[in-house]
Amino acid sequence: MGRIAIFSLALLLLPLSPPFNEAMAQMTPQPKISQESLEAIDVKAENRRDELLSTTAVMVTNKEFSNRIVNSPLEAVRFIPGISMVGYNEGGVPWEIKIRGFTGGHFSGVSFSLDGVQLNGPNGNFDAHFINPLEIESVEVVKGPSSIYFGLNSMGGSVAYTSIKEGDFTRLRASYGSYGDIQTAGILARRTGNFDHVYAFQASHSDGWRDNSGHDKKNISAQWRYSPNERLTLNLNLRGYEHRWDQAGFLWSEENVSPRTAYNHDNGGEASRSLARFSADYRLDDHSLLSLQGYYTELDFTRYQRAYMSLLWGNGNENNTQSSNFGFRLMYNYRGPVWDRELSMALGLEYLHEDQEFKEWSFLPGTGKTRGAINNHYQNALTGVAILGEANYQVMEPLRIRTGLRYDRYDGDREVYYASGVLANNHFDAKAREALSPKLGLLFTPLDYLELSANYGKTYDLPSVSGGNFFSDPSAEMPKSEQYEFGAKVYPTDWLALGAAYFLINTKNDLSTNVTTQRLENIGTTRRSGLELTAAAEFRQNWRFLANYTYQTAEYRNTFKSQRLSGQDLVMDMDGRRLDDTPRHIANAKLAYEPESGLGGWMSFWWYGDMVRNDFPARELERANRPDYRLAKPDTASLDLRLDYRFNENYRLTLDVLNVLDRRNIGFAAPTPTNNVGYVYSLQNPRVFYLGLEADWH
Repeated sequence: MGRIAIFSLALLLLPLSPPFNEAMAQMTPQPKISQESLEAIDVKAENRRDELLSTTAVMVTNKEFSNRIVNSPLEAVRFIPGISMVGYNEGGVPWEIKIRGFTGGHFSGVSFSLDGVQLNGPNGNFDAHFINPLEIESVEVVKGPSSIYFGLNSMGGSVAYTSIKEGDFTRLRASYGSYGDIQTAGILARRTGNFDHVYAFQASHSDGWRDNSGHDKKNISAQWRYSPNERLTLNLNLRGYEHRWDQAGFLWSEENVSPRTAYNHDNGGEASRSLARFSADYRLDDHSLLSLQGYYTELDFTRYQRAYMSLLWGNGNENNTQSSNFGFRLMYNYRGPVWDRELSMALGLEYLHEDQEFKEWSFLPGTGKTRGAINNHYQNALTGVAILGEANYQVMEPLRIRTGLRYDRYDGDREVYYASGVLANNHFDAKAREALSPKLGLLFTPLDYLELSANYGKTYDLPSVSGGNFFSDPSAEMPKSEQYEFGAKVYPTDWLALGAAYFLINTKNDLSTNVTTQRLENIGTTRRSGLELTAAAEFRQNWRFLANYTYQTAEYRNTFKSQRLSGQDLVMDMDGRRLDDTPRHIANAKLAYEPESGLGGWMSFWWYGDMVRNDFPARELERANRPDYRLAKPDTASLDLRLDYRFNENYRLTLDVLNVLDRRNIGFAAPTPTNNVGYVYSLQNPRVFYLGLEADWH
């Protein structure tokens, strides 16, 4: 923590700049909505805002995306309290984002969506490369199961991206960075009468900082918005994405080799995705809106992986996932006076259907990526229906009450052709699962400078879909997450905001990923709790400061875990032991100086401390002669800088330096299940530089 104090002091001494909009979005009081302004309100958007008032949800604006180099769009939410994340630096391997100890991005636990379309894959994983940061208008982060708008994969919360759909501007971004990293992006928005059209693109190439770790990525999107009259708005969006990457492979600590070395040439992958989305909004009157949205999306994802010395994944394999999804959402929104008090209400109906096909082939030993026998081949079909509703009512001037309820029903079937190399030809009809998820929130503002909030939320997920438990095990119960949250925000002056929040999350039938099998498994009952502290300030002219700290615990409760080590089958009592890869301490700080012209910049710092890769009982590991299997993960941190020079309102030159101190941060680490081998791990990026040019014409 001594380093934290030094860096915090440095932040206060350097005149640097920009985005910390997520902090102020969280800390700034929401304006009181008067009866006179109701006609000018986007009813649907305001209902979502009301839902967030009694929670610690955060809204990040486009400025956060466009004002920094991002290796993944997930980084735009890095500085939100209670969030930690890991970049594996393994090409297309999705980033892992944790919200209050729930894993999302790499596996399950967090719901990701773009314009209301959920983008989680078959395992709950999310490939953020599909998002073009330049065309994102905002991203909404809800921590825990507080929202009625998300069902599957939302036990830990949700990250909802919203794209730009209207305007009259052109923006271009280009940068060149270390290790041949080239990033370009642009967005063109035009308005002609009652017709808006928006076109966006992104292309990037990198040689990678390790051998065989380069990638090429392309994104393209087109949106058309038409309002034939004052009541009706129609929107159509088409987008596509392609990504190809090499993968240097995980490192082995026993090998005294430069970390830039690739351990083989057979790792990598490729992905493509397409999305078509249509929506229609019809304003029934000044207070109510009817919305319909439909979508169709396809994903084709291939990964090649061969671990060094053929230890972690046998002789290596190729796996391919193809999925298609379609669905719709019908919503009715109301916002207006009831009994001389303000009421906002939302009622909705959702339908989704997903088809998945997964194939896995073994590599033939010593032949590169040559396919051998097929290991696994299955097809899943999943159907879900949901009814959701919520009401926010101002009971009295300082008190608002939010009540919500979501009902979900899921069913489907599974065809298994090969399982572990054995011809199967098995058909499974899933037992239908039903879930009722209540939500409750209170917002109390006794003073103009004080806000108090409390909320309760519950949600359910499915037993492992990719692992087959949802289909083949009728007795498998739905995972459940239940959160209690209390918050306070204080505004002692017009330039300072302070906040605190406490959360407690209990789960049942929680899911986690087995490192060896790469499959989700039931880890029983867990508990997560923590305290989040935030301070945000705007001082002098064009200066911004943000700091937050989170202390959290995440542990197993009444859970037994099985593990085979050194030829022994261990059954371990995990009650009270820690969950994998969840830091106890998360600290963030940012200082920004952003003048309208001339020299500006920013400096940011993040730190995650006190993590374990696994917390197995020492006596059991000693009995198996593997005391080394328990792994304490080193803390990770980064100090990042930007200098920019704004020539005028249209042009800006930027210089970014990420990981200034060149720390050897470990992104992923795991002990191997074989004696005398050690650990497999990956490193995050070393110090890197980016020089960029930005143009913005209105």
